[in-house]
Amino acid sequence: MTTIYFIRHAEAEGNRYRIAHGHYNSLLTPRGWKQVACVEKRFADVHIDAVYASDLYRTCATATSIFQAHNLPLHRELRLREINVGVWEGQTWGDLIRLYPTQTHQFSHDLFAWEMEGGEDPRAVIARMEEAVCDIAKRHANQTVALFSHGYAIRLLLGKLQGMSHTELDKSPTGGNTAVSCLEVEGDVITVRFRDDDSHLAELDNGVVRPTAVQPGARFETVSAEEVNRQFGLQLEGGHCLLAYRQEEPIGFIQLLPEQGKGCIGAMGLLEPWRNHGFGGQLLGQGVMFYRTMDCDTVYIHGGCVDAGFLDRHGFVAQEGGVFAKEGKYQDWYL
Repeated sequence: MTTIYFIRHAEAEGNRYRIAHGHYNSLLTPRGWKQVACVEKRFADVHIDAVYASDLYRTCATATSIFQAHNLPLHRELRLREINVGVWEGQTWGDLIRLYPTQTHQFSHDLFAWEMEGGEDPRAVIARMEEAVCDIAKRHANQTVALFSHGYAIRLLLGKLQGMSHTELDKSPTGGNTAVSCLEVEGDVITVRFRDDDSHLAELDNGVVRPTAVQPGARFETVSAEEVNRQFGLQLEGGHCLLAYRQEEPIGFIQLLPEQGKGCIGAMGLLEPWRNHGFGGQLLGQGVMFYRTMDCDTVYIHGGCVDAGFLDRHGFVAQEGGVFAKEGKYQDWYL
């Protein structure tokens, strides 16, 4: 019998900032790296013979929790990738819900009705995932293997293996980031021993409930500083400004002031009713994504304009002069 531990990748930018990332090669967040450490601790005393991951960065980075700690090679397996969401890739869920209301509902509640230009049929996802599991199990007969994959793809596969019909697969849950599932493979029979266990994150999460990707998100429009001033009664000058909307209501903004080799967030804010619902992280994510396209290795913001606790939770560190700076890890974190 072959034992397979299926592990979802740690928190990535798409999860934190609510951006559709299927095949898009996003990075882990600072919280994601803390989750990686929790996975490493969980499997410290578990014998593992081989480690596989989809070829996307977020799974390969999460897999360091086992393959580096156990001194094993990492096998990259294309068939373990997330579903390709086609033209949705890189767009915020807020925009997608506004532009594709029927399809976004189908994506979570009517899987096999969902179609999108350039997107992948969920049936194809199930087929390639099951094929990969069977091939890997045969390759490692009577061994224990760790597989790192993605939430939607794992959800579909586990539901199918548990005997759910196509109509029932809508009820197959999506495990949280780094959730662990266990399969036992004997010949052609694959049994789900347990699924979606993230008990190793109990101390890290401390009861915090994270929003799922397709819960309501913000949409963003590029506007002038004058428009931000008009909406929020401010006196900003220049920069690349974004307004965040829920439906047609402006709820927040971010001002980006590019400098030589680094990015500055001049100001950002949310109206009171919309705070503590994940929208601040989405605003910050827009800034991170904007500056990455400019090859900036540092993003900073003056501590006086945003709550220090918020910045700490999003990976910023305090530096001299009351400035919070995100270290230039976007270059260093690539495998």
